[in-house]
Amino acid sequence: MRLETMERKAKSGERYSETVDGVVWDFEVKDGRATVLRGVKKTGVIVVPRALRGHPVTGIGTGAFSGSRDLKSVTVGNGVTEIGDRAFCWCLNLTSVTLPASVTGIGNGAFIGCERLTSVTIPNFVTSIGDDAFRGCRCLTSMTIPDSVTKIGNGAFNGCRRLSSMMIPASVTSIGVGAFAYCEGLTSLVVSKDSKSYADIEGSLFSKDGKTIIAYPSRRAGPFAIPDSVTGIGDYAFSGSAITSVTIPDSVTSIGKGAFSGCRGLASVAIGNGVAEIPDSAFSGCEGLVSVTIPDNVIRIGDRAFEYCGGLTSVTIGNGVTEIGDRAFFWCGLESVTIPDSVTSIGEKAFCECLGLRSVTIPDSVTSIGDNAFPKIHGDKDEEKPAWVKEEVNRILEEARKNFKAKKYLNTLALCSKARRLDPSNLDVEWLLAMTHLENGTLETEWDTNDTITACKCFEYLAERDPGRRALAHLYNAIAVVRWGNNYRIAIEGFDKVLNLEPGNELAAKFRDICRKCVDGKTAEAQNDLDSLLKSIRADYRINLSLNQILPSLQYLDEDEVRSFQLYPEKDDGKPQ
Repeated sequence: MRLETMERKAKSGERYSETVDGVVWDFEVKDGRATVLRGVKKTGVIVVPRALRGHPVTGIGTGAFSGSRDLKSVTVGNGVTEIGDRAFCWCLNLTSVTLPASVTGIGNGAFIGCERLTSVTIPNFVTSIGDDAFRGCRCLTSMTIPDSVTKIGNGAFNGCRRLSSMMIPASVTSIGVGAFAYCEGLTSLVVSKDSKSYADIEGSLFSKDGKTIIAYPSRRAGPFAIPDSVTGIGDYAFSGSAITSVTIPDSVTSIGKGAFSGCRGLASVAIGNGVAEIPDSAFSGCEGLVSVTIPDNVIRIGDRAFEYCGGLTSVTIGNGVTEIGDRAFFWCGLESVTIPDSVTSIGEKAFCECLGLRSVTIPDSVTSIGDNAFPKIHGDKDEEKPAWVKEEVNRILEEARKNFKAKKYLNTLALCSKARRLDPSNLDVEWLLAMTHLENGTLETEWDTNDTITACKCFEYLAERDPGRRALAHLYNAIAVVRWGNNYRIAIEGFDKVLNLEPGNELAAKFRDICRKCVDGKTAEAQNDLDSLLKSIRADYRINLSLNQILPSLQYLDEDEVRSFQLYPEKDDGKPQ
């Protein structure tokens, strides 16, 4: 018996495969202990065994289950002490994980991108949660950090949109940058009163002495005045939060990298006289920021400091600034800029893509200007756009239409956004934006309807601004309303608007009748009518006058683009959302 056991055991330092309960396990053995390298099984439920070839399993290796789309549930056997880096990253359908009490460490990116993971219980012996460990787990609703944890890594819970609160025990002595950034549901961060490293003040995370604000709960909206006792703002402290205005007192001498990045609702900021630098990416992506005054005590404006602040139309640069970094104001809404004579260096693409920029004053003190620092400046004497703008918009629009037909909707949205900045009044751009949001909404998960809601708003805008295609805008808006949440009564009102404008519009009349049957509870009959309608649309476009109107007016559509008319689009859960 002992001889058989010896023969079954693997040699230390070598790699092996073994099939247990229908799962093919690849593993390596070191010092008599096995580490899982890969587990392969067609079904979605896996139980990690306690031993392989007689050796106890103590670790899940780097990337062991990375990208396993079929994986839905994992139970890790007792004895495993380490969940390796990226062990379960991008397991898009993983909903349940059971970790044993033996686990002491969760590696970097261990569960990054596990979008459907709803809850994880961290065992009581875990001491470290790695960088980006649960980043992008947008369905994670709760998390309890045990008293054993001493370190929470950079970005550990970044993008966990459904987390509403977090309790940090006294044992934690290190919290990485951006650990709780973009947690859109987070309303408070609570720290144990026994902690010697951190404190919570009105739901925000501070250093123990209260002098540095480390993290602000993302869901808390409205204005925020930083207390006069604060001297520092941590890296990514407010990143992705819902604040609408912020006052930085003179006591603050340092602002961290990306401190306010992605605060889309931030409309105003008052920067105190104690700050010497606007760091890299400090306010990048603050789309609602309209104007900013940089005080004279600031010496440097960092790389990407105000990048993608599309609403920023006015900036006053203080007389102490000597350097404007690369892409500092890239893609902002600035109309004019006066560079003070203290500035000596302007970085690459510093004001590039500021398409509304019509005048720039550059003093003789500037000795270095980076490549593409400014866009091509055009005059403001004529309301008509210059020829180059029209040509560029047409070029971008054509590229966007190609991406739309290829169903590359995120690319299409990015291109439309670029075209809109060049020509905000171009209705063809607005139509393509609306259609793209409508189409992209069919790929979203059942809890994320942002694209469909945006599509409704776009069609409402077009119904007001485009008289020639008003009926068409009402038609698509009504279809989007049904997609949004089966709001049949509101949709019926929309189809009525179409029929008031075009009494002979057969498509609107048929959709309205289907919605009326749904309201009356005749769902089976409504579904049959819908199936018949969709078959007729697919069979011959020429038989329906409404579709003949759609095709010429929306030149980017063709006979393959029939998904726009599916009230109940099929979901492909195998695709990343």
